[in-house]
Amino acid sequence: MKEFLSNFRKHSIPFMIADIIAVAFSMFASLIIYHGFDIDTLNASGDAGKIYIYLPINIVVTVVIFLLFRLYRSVWSYASVIELAMTVLGCLTSTITMVTFSFV
Repeated sequence: MKEFLSNFRKHSIPFMIADIIAVAFSMFASLIIYHGFDIDTLNASGDAGKIYIYLPINIVVTVVIFLLFRLYRSVWSYASVIELAMTVLGCLTSTITMVTFSFV
């Protein structure tokens, strides 16, 4: 635990907050787009209530996966192909996990 906290830099927190905001925005935006930008249809379908169940789970899963892929430890001013690959793999893993979870 001490190793994690010592390696976790203060500049990582804004990136984590940005990821949380991006996950929340994408979930709301995807539902609005899916329902044809019609809020009444969204409310009538019951999907608006389900988002409050899945949103915290999605945020936690995404942040944990990004931590496992060490996306918050990189120095982004010197990002390389390895960081790009880790970012793509982290996003892909998060997406596959959430899609799998939604069918359970």
